[in-house]
Amino acid sequence: MTKNYLRLGLLLFSSIFLLISCGPPTGGGDESVRCQPRGLIIETIGNGRAIVAYNPGCSGTRIMRGFNFYVSPRPLAKEYPGRDLPSSIQPHNPEVYPGDPEGSARRETFEIKNVANATRYYVHMRAVYNDKSLSLPTNEIELVCYPQGEIELATSYSGDQAGFSFVKDNYCKSDALENDLYFYHKDGIDYLCSPSRLSPVNRVSKIFMVAAGIVGDGLDKYKSVGSHYERLKLKSDLRIIMETEDGYSVSLHIKRIEGEGKDRRVILEYLYKPPVKDIGSEV
Repeated sequence: MTKNYLRLGLLLFSSIFLLISCGPPTGGGDESVRCQPRGLIIETIGNGRAIVAYNPGCSGTRIMRGFNFYVSPRPLAKEYPGRDLPSSIQPHNPEVYPGDPEGSARRETFEIKNVANATRYYVHMRAVYNDKSLSLPTNEIELVCYPQGEIELATSYSGDQAGFSFVKDNYCKSDALENDLYFYHKDGIDYLCSPSRLSPVNRVSKIFMVAAGIVGDGLDKYKSVGSHYERLKLKSDLRIIMETEDGYSVSLHIKRIEGEGKDRRVILEYLYKPPVKDIGSEV
């Protein structure tokens, strides 16, 4: 009889142990294997956009839904260093970002789009777990995008694409009052010129050569050297810095010059740097 009671007790204990060990996990999973992203950096900056890179911080199987990126005119990670954010603060990405499918265990990327140029933003990110809770924030980085792109100038007085206004981000005639530069060809030589050469009422642009040793397409790395010109001889792959009449800097890369006669034109890349706005105090 005693042995029967003993066997019954052991069976009951084993059943309870199995129920406990096989029950649902508590607390949303093992915190030690949840992703905690880190090492957020800016990889490239474009016109109203940027690509950031980060370490997803995942060990083994990901216990999460993805990542949220926060782009704000004020430093949110500093203001909210914990796991909770007010419901009024929404991520930049409309849907939880599942991660870069082409990334690696230590490096992924995300594209930030549709931000205002010449405006200071603060960017940080957080992992989003299966229960929709958030991780602690990553480091917070500053982001400023500038107007930039490629323009194609026709020879002076050849139409509405013979000049370019950087403040309006648009083509114009070479003698238009808003024009910042124009291109012309004479006696087999190509020139980039300040509109002030056409008339005293036109804008004055100062054109500088770039310091030696500048290579690649990092337009934000250009440094001027020597005195300025009102007219500068051009050649393909030449790098230039221009100062507009407002005192703002424009970095220029002459990609190529092509065509003959009235069809002569110059194709160049530009990076325009007006003053940076800080709108964090307005939010």
